[in-house]
Amino acid sequence: MAALKARTLGESFRFALQGWRDALRSERNLRIHVAAAAAALLLGWLAGVGPERMALLVLTVALVIGAELFNTALERAVDMWSPGRHPLAAAAKNVAAAAVLTTAGAAVAVGFFVFRDYLTPLGAAGAAAGLAAAPRLAQRRLPTRRMADVVKLNEEKLLAEALAVRERAYVPHSGFKVGAALLTASGRIFTGCNFENASLGATICAERSAAAAAIAAGEREWVALAVVADYPEAVPPCGICRQVLAEFAPDMPVIMANVAGQRRVMTVRELLPGMFQLDGTKG
Repeated sequence: MAALKARTLGESFRFALQGWRDALRSERNLRIHVAAAAAALLLGWLAGVGPERMALLVLTVALVIGAELFNTALERAVDMWSPGRHPLAAAAKNVAAAAVLTTAGAAVAVGFFVFRDYLTPLGAAGAAAGLAAAPRLAQRRLPTRRMADVVKLNEEKLLAEALAVRERAYVPHSGFKVGAALLTASGRIFTGCNFENASLGATICAERSAAAAAIAAGEREWVALAVVADYPEAVPPCGICRQVLAEFAPDMPVIMANVAGQRRVMTVRELLPGMFQLDGTKG
């Protein structure tokens, strides 16, 4: 796909504003920084802070928000190229998060020196404590946002793999073909289809077929699973498959679909509330 490049100055501004909207919608941390920045600037205006100190506040706000936007862009690029848990991908994200933490810490110091002459000792201590806690809170990432990113980046590829392997299903008794594609932390995709047996209890589901292939390859960290079948609605895994998936990835998103194009995404934990687990089962 060709890179999207602005041809005019107007398009450059439009793309930048679109980036702002996307980041504000998806990033809780950015919304926290924007709210804190607005509060700091409003407080400076109400307190009658001089123009030099206000300029310093504006510059500090721009640095913190710019660092958060850079962190967001880098996270998305890393997720696109390395959807699994690669050590270098984790290191890149950690360094970007450290940049945000550094600028946020500097903002705390700047805020203290700008406002210390306008606050009572008790108020200054409380404000410093609150500002010091904000960067730590801002570094916490919401699991739901991470899950949404994983699904968005890998959904089409996983569904295509599941749909393709579905055609190889061996189902002489039911005729019900199912395909599954399992994405692991290394970025590899393992596929599986259901295959039946004259002894019906020996039948293996597509989800467990893909899971077995991943385990045999030494891949026990799973990121996302897609399941496709010719079913009236987005097909869910059966109870046994849900229990197998819960053994290794209880918070993994499962993309359920049918051949008509209907889709639904739920985590394994949502599909199997009250899952059965034993200590040490992942040894």
